[in-house]
Amino acid sequence: MTQEASGPLSAQTPPGGEGRTGSRPTGPVGATPGALALLTLCAAHFMDAIDLSDVGVALPAIQDDLGMSPASLQWVMSAYALGYGGFLLLGGRAADLLGRRRTFLAAVGVFAVVSVAGAIAPSGGLLIVARLVKGVAAGFLARRHCL
Repeated sequence: MTQEASGPLSAQTPPGGEGRTGSRPTGPVGATPGALALLTLCAAHFMDAIDLSDVGVALPAIQDDLGMSPASLQWVMSAYALGYGGFLLLGGRAADLLGRRRTFLAAVGVFAVVSVAGAIAPSGGLLIVARLVKGVAAGFLARRHCL
């Protein structure tokens, strides 16, 4: 008399006859949807992390091109940090109310548009505003993938 195991570790075939390695939708180059989502979240986190530090290298060029004072240059750095830190909690609440994916995609869109606006900013004031809005978008992005 044979007895089959029926616990959580038993090898049972799910309904449909296929195991976990059955036909699953894949993305480009055979990547799974989970791997693509992870890659997207890592890229967003990289954008968040690098954006504050990369401006420090460009401050002398920004000062020359836009004719900004040293005090105004400090605002270029601080505006991003203020937006980022100030909107982490609101980003989490928005993700709870509106959905994580919708909040993430909106934040990526705002981040991209404001990045372009900051890159072509004709004045220091517009650059500071762009950096502030970019920091807010980064706060929403960071909250999205910390969940």
